[in-house]
Amino acid sequence: MIDIVVATHGPLSKAFEETVALIVGDATPINYVGFFHGDDVEHLEQEIQSKIFTSLEQKRQVLVFIDLLGGSPSNRSALILNKLNEKTPHVEFITGVNLPMLIEAVVNRQTAGSVQELKEQAITAGRAGITDLKQIFNVIGGDPS
Repeated sequence: MIDIVVATHGPLSKAFEETVALIVGDATPINYVGFFHGDDVEHLEQEIQSKIFTSLEQKRQVLVFIDLLGGSPSNRSALILNKLNEKTPHVEFITGVNLPMLIEAVVNRQTAGSVQELKEQAITAGRAGITDLKQIFNVIGGDPS
């Protein structure tokens, strides 16, 4: 199985965990890390790194979802990525997390052949989940009510 870590600003990561559980059930927990106003970025890095290394010690691969490229969670994850060296093939990072990609990863993390495969599935689902609802209803001629 591939472990999942979600690192975001504020309580978003915990909200993602709760929302995924609401939709797909409480199958397996998501490791979440929230970065709040006044938090120390070094502590944030240690928290993300600890979750990754705990999984690696258990011989598990890790997929890390991050909310915003260029924000503190992604900047600190980039520093962790530099430290991983030989372990890098077992850890992947994605920025721009959304609910469709997270659900895809949770549902498929036990059957994916590798963390790289799961990462690609999640990115595809995340992109597919971004649509113009008005345009969809105009194309099918439907009434949203």
